[in-house]
Amino acid sequence: EWLELRDQAPKNQCELMQEGKKKLVISAEALRTASDQDFIVAKQSLLQIFDRQFAFSKGRDDKFATKRAIMAEEEKWIAVYDILKSETVQAAKLSDLKECERKLKAIAKIDYLPEENSLEVLKVLRRAWTLHGVFTSYARWYKGMSKCSTTAMLFLGVLTVAFATIARIASQLNRELPKNWEEIEKFLLFSCSLMWTITTGFLTLMAPHGKWMHLR
Repeated sequence: EWLELRDQAPKNQCELMQEGKKKLVISAEALRTASDQDFIVAKQSLLQIFDRQFAFSKGRDDKFATKRAIMAEEEKWIAVYDILKSETVQAAKLSDLKECERKLKAIAKIDYLPEENSLEVLKVLRRAWTLHGVFTSYARWYKGMSKCSTTAMLFLGVLTVAFATIARIASQLNRELPKNWEEIEKFLLFSCSLMWTITTGFLTLMAPHGKWMHLR
């Protein structure tokens, strides 16, 4: 009654690592009324618990923590060997903090540009910047042509609608139009349609928007 072995439940994030472990709880009130026989029984029970836990731990260690069991995991050791022999793996002693700091600064170095370049590398860089300038120039030209063509098509569409409805609007507003308005209207609509067709053909043939998106 005065001695109990409980599972330790974590109360906060710090005690989360203690989850699953046992905790020995002794009741102070029940301890005052306990007899010597109770102490003997409690001692024997506690020793039995220790023996069971020791046997369990020893059996688990004999199965997984022996030299033969560890050396049998060849895939793990091969992976560890590959990692340790890599050129990017650095080793340092924790007792030598200055050496650790020096290696960390060397690993975290941001400026990886070489101090000098060979003639071949300089030629490659010059060609790359030349191509970059050419592509940028053509991209700007195609961008301007794409915007101008789209704006022209929108403007021609608005003009076509306006020329087709101006006669009806004028009649509703009691405004007079020129006597030859029908011929003028046909000419204007034909001109707008012709310009629309030319602009559409130019966009289809040149495809400035697609080339601009590709070159940028």
